[in-house]
Amino acid sequence: AFLLLLLLGAVDFAVSAVTLTVPKYEEKPAVWRNVSPLLHEWRFVLFLFFVVINGCLDGIVANFIFVLQEEIAQGTPVMCHIKLLQGLTMVVQSAAEIPLMFLCDRLSKRFGADRLTTIVFAAYSIRILLLSLMGYLGNAWLTLLAELLNGPCFGLGYTAIVLYAGQISAPGTSATVQSMVNICYEAIGYALSSFVGGFIIQKSGGAANYLVFGIVAAVACPLHYAFTRAFPAPLPSDTNQQSEELAVTESPKAVKMQEIQLMLPSNIPVDTTRNGTS
Repeated sequence: AFLLLLLLGAVDFAVSAVTLTVPKYEEKPAVWRNVSPLLHEWRFVLFLFFVVINGCLDGIVANFIFVLQEEIAQGTPVMCHIKLLQGLTMVVQSAAEIPLMFLCDRLSKRFGADRLTTIVFAAYSIRILLLSLMGYLGNAWLTLLAELLNGPCFGLGYTAIVLYAGQISAPGTSATVQSMVNICYEAIGYALSSFVGGFIIQKSGGAANYLVFGIVAAVACPLHYAFTRAFPAPLPSDTNQQSEELAVTESPKAVKMQEIQLMLPSNIPVDTTRNGTS
């Protein structure tokens, strides 16, 4: 398995190095100045909160699905095929999420990235509660059916988060905002789910662990819907207008004209329409 992973990784690296073109990154000296106001907006803070919850729900499945399956299979004939079951689980998860990633752009244009995240929370609640039910019923093979929902949960969920982060980012700050989102999702969310999930499993078992997080997802769904109603995502036209205004005000020529105007008496006008600084 490790040799196969090494081979596929080498092929992926070779194909990416030959075919992918990385755009030149233009450094923005005022990145923090543009990101700082976002940290004072309730919309952005609540968005990061829901990103953490989303990461927790993803992490609780990624970290403990095999623990639940082994707990269910313990003392049954399924234990002889547990590695096959776990391998099939990974296949089902991957196969389910790929088509949804391709459809995410079309769905986000129809429903909006924020509404997609609400749908994802609903999918997580169904998926995780089904895993909990399988744990109480004692059927490990049926966990594969629940993992079909990994398509909308991760395939739509993570992509919708990235799209929404891009919508609310100020021009020139997208990479910084995406990094903050990734930290909340994979670092804080996964770590929190590992700590809390491990504690619950030690005390009450895997089925109870998924029951708790399934309830969390069910509660997060209407809360996120209320969030989208209270703080609607900015329209693309608003984002484009903001980008154009920032490009003009922060261009070197515009900055130079502002410096000249500060040096001149207030009664002497400066023509800012020349040299492309209109």
